[in-house]
Amino acid sequence: MVELVRQDQPRAGAMLLALSALLFACMGVLIREVSEGVNNETVVFARNLIGVLFFIPIILMRGFGPFRTSRLGNHFLRTFYGLGAMYCFFYAIAHLPLADAMVFTYAAPVFTPVLAWWWLKESLTGRMLLAVSIGFVGVILVAKPSGALFDPKALAGVAASLLAACAFVSIRAMSNSEPATRIVFYFSTFSALLSAIPMIWA
Repeated sequence: MVELVRQDQPRAGAMLLALSALLFACMGVLIREVSEGVNNETVVFARNLIGVLFFIPIILMRGFGPFRTSRLGNHFLRTFYGLGAMYCFFYAIAHLPLADAMVFTYAAPVFTPVLAWWWLKESLTGRMLLAVSIGFVGVILVAKPSGALFDPKALAGVAASLLAACAFVSIRAMSNSEPATRIVFYFSTFSALLSAIPMIWA
């Protein structure tokens, strides 16, 4: 297994996460529009299939070499978390007000530091715990706590954020040997294959 040099670059990481949040918001709007007439299983499958199609030009030009890995199990675990988050997220978008669904999704960073501490043994300072606590309270306040907060549809949004946090940490665990393109390739491929199964009865 080839070890990659992992460099912590907080500013660059924060900027990329902000861009990711913007793109996810745009995707949320499109999913909400599509979900008016298409079921959740089809939306998830189509999203993953399109992800696979993006890699076809790379494979045609460079072959399969860049995607060879000795960590298929880790990629499958990342797929399990990511695909579960996707089903819950897309369901929440289709059945909750879009703003509320996105708030639940952005709760993922609240869970991530705690999971990274438990899973990867990364440091968890008092300052980080304070930030996590404030973030959690903020999500609860923005979600307007009421009986609706514990509605099964809202819980799908909470589950999406928790599973997404698990996916983030699993990516971090692989980043010492797996470049970003390889991680995305296996996630898209495994997710497309797995999400094709519900299409049998959808």
